Order: sequence, then C-alpha cells, then structure tokens
Amino acid sequence: MEQKISILYPATVSEKDYRLMSDIAWHDLGMDQICQQLTKKEKERVIIQAVLKNISDNTEVSRYRLEVFDDIYRNPLLQENILSILEQVNQLQDYMSLKRNLDQSEGVWSLMRRFKEVKDYVYCIEQMDACLSQVELHSNALLNLKEYIHKIQEESGFAQLKKDIESLKLDTKKVQSVTIGVNLNENYEASSMGIVSLNEKQFTQANVLNQFTQRFSKQNQIQKEAEWKNQYTYQTISEKEDKQISLFEKGVRVFTAGINPIMGLGIGLSKVTSQEVETNLLDYLNQVATKMLASNVKTLKDTLAKYATISIYSISGLIPEFTYYVLWAKFIRSLEQKGYWFCKAELSDSLMNCKCGYNLKLASLAKTEPSKVVGNDLDFSKEHNLYVLTGANRGGKTTFTQAIGQMFVLAQGGLYVPARHFSFKPLDGIYTHFPADEDKTLDYGRLGEECQRFKDLYNQSTPQSLLLLNESFSTTSFEEGYYIAKDAIKAILLKGSRTIFNTHMHKLAQDLEELNRDFSSKAISLIVESENHERSYRIKIAPTTGKSQASDIARKYGVTFEQLIK
Repeated sequence: MEQKISILYPATVSEKDYRLMSDIAWHDLGMDQICQQLTKKEKERVIIQAVLKNISDNTEVSRYRLEVFDDIYRNPLLQENILSILEQVNQLQDYMSLKRNLDQSEGVWSLMRRFKEVKDYVYCIEQMDACLSQVELHSNALLNLKEYIHKIQEESGFAQLKKDIESLKLDTKKVQSVTIGVNLNENYEASSMGIVSLNEKQFTQANVLNQFTQRFSKQNQIQKEAEWKNQYTYQTISEKEDKQISLFEKGVRVFTAGINPIMGLGIGLSKVTSQEVETNLLDYLNQVATKMLASNVKTLKDTLAKYATISIYSISGLIPEFTYYVLWAKFIRSLEQKGYWFCKAELSDSLMNCKCGYNLKLASLAKTEPSKVVGNDLDFSKEHNLYVLTGANRGGKTTFTQAIGQMFVLAQGGLYVPARHFSFKPLDGIYTHFPADEDKTLDYGRLGEECQRFKDLYNQSTPQSLLLLNESFSTTSFEEGYYIAKDAIKAILLKGSRTIFNTHMHKLAQDLEELNRDFSSKAISLIVESENHERSYRIKIAPTTGKSQASDIARKYGVTFEQLIK
C-alpha cells in the first residue's frame, strides 16, 4: 500500500501554494530565539523552522494544522506515547535499507540489522494503532492516519509478516558478544576456527570465564551467559598485545567450510601477516558467522525478501511531523502552568482580531512574570488596514510589532497563540523592515540600504501579506525620512497589505487623513499610552501625542528651558 500521508500538509494543497519566509524576517520576529527555548537539538529546530517558515494563505492548511495540534495538545497521553514509539523506532527513518536487493553476498550481521528494522516496523504499526485508538480524536488528519494504520494491518501481508517474524525466534537486541572456538595443531598454531555461540552478555576482563555452553550451530539459540566454565583467562586484544597471540601472528585470509569433531562446523585457515588480519578480521568473522548460521541466514533472507517492498516511507515521514507538534505542545503547556495564557486561533473572513495578545519571546526568553505581561488588542480590517504606531523610546513599539508577526506565524503553523482570542485570515507572506546590521549598509549607505530593502519586500508582497516596519527611513534627516516614508505608506495603501509601521516621525501619523484621501484601504494612528510619564506598554487607537509626549519626557528629566536655567 503506497501512500504519502502527512499531518502537516493536506494532500489537496499544492507545494506551489507555500511561500518561504526569509531568514531576516524569521530573525526580526525573534522566532529563532523562541525555537531555542523549545529544544537544544539543532535537528529539531530545523524541523520547526522548516514548517513555520513555509507560509500558505490557503485556509485548508491552517485549518488542517489547527485541528491536529488541538487533538495532540488536549491528549497528553497521546504526546507521551507517540514520543515513546518514535524513540524506539527511530531507525525507521533509514527505511531505504529495506529496499536494497537481498543478494547472496550479504552477511549475517547486515541481515540481523535488516531483521531488526522489520521487527521495528511491526512494533511501530501496532503501537501507533493502540495509541490512536485510546484517545478521542476530531482532526481529519489524525482520523485518516488511524484509518491508514488499520488498513496496513489488514492488507500488505502484515499478519503474515508478524507471524514470520515471530517464527524466527531471534531476538537481535540480545546479541552482545560472539564466542569463537580455535583449534591448534601440534606446533600450537591455529588450524581451524568457528562460532561456538552468540551471547546475551559482553565479555569482561574477569579472572575466569565460566558457563561455556553448547554449540550455537546446533542449538539455534542465544546463550544466556558469555563466560567459560573451565579455568581459562580471557584477554582483550590490543595493538600492542597482538604479537603475543599466535592466532593474530599467523592471521586469517582464506576460509573453507568443513566439519570439525570438536567444534561442529569449522573454517580452515591459511597463514597471512598480522597486518592483513587487522584490516580484514571483522569481515572474516562476518563470513564465518554467515557460514556457521547457514540455515538461519537462508530463512532470514527469505523472510526479508518477501517483505522488502513494504513501504515504511509514510510512517517514518511522520516522525518529524509529530516531533514538531509535541515539542510545541510541551512548550506551551509549560508556559501555561506558569500563568501565561494561550488560545486556539480561529479562521475568519475578517483580516485579524486579537484580544490581549503579547510577545512570546518576551515571555519565554526574558522570563517576564505573567502578572507583569501586558496584553494588547488590535484589529485588521479594510477600515484599519495600516497602523502608524508612535510612542516614546523603549515603550514597547518593537515588542508589539514583533508580537503581531509571531501570532500569525504560530496560528498558520496550527499552534496555540499567546492571546485571549485570535481570529485571522491567513497570510501568504510576512515581510519585515527592521534596522540592518552596520556591515550590511556599506555598499549603499544606511539610507540607501533601507530604500533598497523596502523596494524588494514591497515588490514581493501582495494584498494578502503582512508588512512590519520598525523605525524605517530613520537613518537620515527628518525631512528626508518623512518624504520617503510618506510615499511608502501611499504605495502600501494602494496594494492593501496589512501593515504596522512604528516610527518616531509623529508628523507622519498626524498627516494620515491626507494620506487616506485617495485610497480604499485606510491608515490609522496607534500610540503607546503613558501614565504619569511612566511606560505602560499599552497600545491604543488615538491621535499621536508627539509634542506633548516630548515635553512630558523633557520635564521628567529636567531639560526644559525653565528647568535648565533655574
């Protein structure tokens, strides 16, 4: 049964419907720092980033993910069980090994690894079925996965596969060591060798080795112990010691199968140098083991060949997808337990409605106490499509601008949003225009670099995009910056993109009525409230208070003309 199944990407949506967010925008929103709080593993951060940076304005993608995450978040037992399964079958990601040809030259150790992969496949299917059956599911994606797992068990010869695996009675997890028997001639030179047993325990440098048991070739079983009954000392072989051991002085190169009355099936030896042995000994032991286990190897090959066409691609492909959801579920739950608030985002025809939203980076990285986090409201609509946000330095303008971008990223990734309520119409892209590093402004100068970046992001954006501008065009004089910013706002109003432009240019906010005159999309003034000259971090729709705010700050710090000359 060949089928690609995903709990992140609905099959009805084409890859062309996704647009990749830039690394710059990802960093400007603080998403890289948030992801570092989720996991210290680079591989897992790559998974998270790959999902969230690919944005689609197709509502089916957001709905699909929102339902899956809600199912996973509401069922902590599902989270734990899925992770447990994935940890134990992690090798399934190397599923292509099952599709290699099982030729006659393949040794016993390779076959045993392949055998373990098939056993893990059986285990994975059974455990996932049990895991999905013991919880109440509502999302189409997980219900479809549950049905898919049921079909695997009913079709594809799964029942026969399980039966064949059980009939082999070989537990490869227990193989920790191999006992090799060596025969000596009258000159105490090695004349033949063979496998005595496979053991559950590794050899140790004990004074004696006991419990020397019956031959593996006749018993077809794994011995419980790897110690000798008679008083022989076990000695490990190192590079310095190999000259003291006649077997490794003489070496091993050519093997011929034969019957030995003492050891069972044995292997004849011919003399070569010890250097050749050091290079090829493991390969030789593999050949010895293959010959010694001839009957088991044939059965194992037949079993694996029968099921080599089983596709575990779909199952192994779910590992990173479940990892994505479970990491976020654990992260959000840990913050909720501390007192932070989250909500399930809702799809809407309105562009965005946010109640009491806050910056997730501020909560997770700055470790701000939940009681001190300030939530803010904001709507995007045709009447309120572009906001010019003004306020004092360090009043929270950048933090709020970031927060709006973060909430869209999380919602479109299907995740809970740091807000009391968040409804939205999906975006096709998020574009940021934050101050650049100094070394990126050398070619154009700072203002030239700002203008070039804005032109690029404007050309890439659409009416379904979100533009976040942070102190744009502020690296020049007020007159020049104001002139450029004014034209930028007019161009954005013409396109109709959802936009927040935070700036110190209060005159820009004062002139919005004039700017709105020729466009159906409208810009509106947002301000950061000030309470007794103290930062409140609260945002509200209101005319800019630039001059009065500046005079308040001047009085606070004693730099009015009257205060200075007094």
